[in-house]
Amino acid sequence: MPDLRCYFVTGKGTPAEIVRIAAAAARGGAGVVQVRSKPISARDLYHLGREVARAVARASPDTRVLIDDRVDVAAALRHAGEPVHGVHVGQDDLPVAAARALLGPDAIIGLTTGTRELVESANDVADVIDYIGCGPFRATPTKESGRTPLGFMPTRNW
Repeated sequence: MPDLRCYFVTGKGTPAEIVRIAAAAARGGAGVVQVRSKPISARDLYHLGREVARAVARASPDTRVLIDDRVDVAAALRHAGEPVHGVHVGQDDLPVAAARALLGPDAIIGLTTGTRELVESANDVADVIDYIGCGPFRATPTKESGRTPLGFMPTRNW
């Protein structure tokens, strides 16, 4: 199980900036670095993911690198022997059971949720996923989810 206490998601910038910041996050204690860059081609995400994964592995070998949304890219990087540990998928991406079949039992698979109903429905795939992410926590320039940011929820009992 990855250390989810500090989960870093890459943002906008040049590939060199993204790689530099991701490595700094790993050095600073991030247990997971998710490579997210929207919109981006599969080829460009492959190259960016490879460079981020290599830089993160040098900075902190225990930090896990996940590819956002693209199971095919994560699978290709893992097949090439790159230090990519899995994928984080959303509700409209490849189903998590299919992702697990492609990536194997040792891959990390996370699933985005954003409502109580989606959190509850994640129980149906609990044997396939490693964690759920609930969001968005706040508005972000890297992705438009279509959902209202959740913010802090100290009084909700989920």
